[in-house]
Amino acid sequence: MDPIFKQKVGECVGLWLAEGSTTSNSEITFTNNCLELVDLFKKTINEIFKEEKYNQRIYVYSKNGEKIILPYKNCAFKYYIHKRANKPYFIFRIASVSLIKKWKNIIKDYLKNEEYFPFILRGFFAGEGNIHG
Repeated sequence: MDPIFKQKVGECVGLWLAEGSTTSNSEITFTNNCLELVDLFKKTINEIFKEEKYNQRIYVYSKNGEKIILPYKNCAFKYYIHKRANKPYFIFRIASVSLIKKWKNIIKDYLKNEEYFPFILRGFFAGEGNIHG
C-alpha cells in the first residue's frame, strides 16, 4: 500500500474513533460539520472498499433544512432540520455488516502499529475540532 494512502487511512481511523459510530455492528458512519473531513473519509473508505458493492448516503442536518449541493456521485442525500445546528453537519453512512467487520479489522491493525499513531492522532484531533492543519 502506498505510504501516503496509509497515512490517509490512519487519519480516517482517528476521525472514526473521534466522530464515528464505534459501537455499530451494521454500518460505517462518520459525523462532522467540516466537509473537507467528510470528503477525506468518504474518498478513503471508497478507495479501501473499491472492489465491494455497497450503497452510501450522506445525511445533511441544518437549522432550516437547506439543500447543500455536494459534489458526489453514487451517493444518496437526505436533508433534515436540526434546530440546534449552528452550522450544517453531515453524516456519511454505509450500511453493511461485512464492511464494518472489515473496517474494524483495519482499525485493530492500525492501533497495533505505532508507526500509524501520529496519523491516527491527527485524525482524532481534527475530528474533535481541536487541532487543524
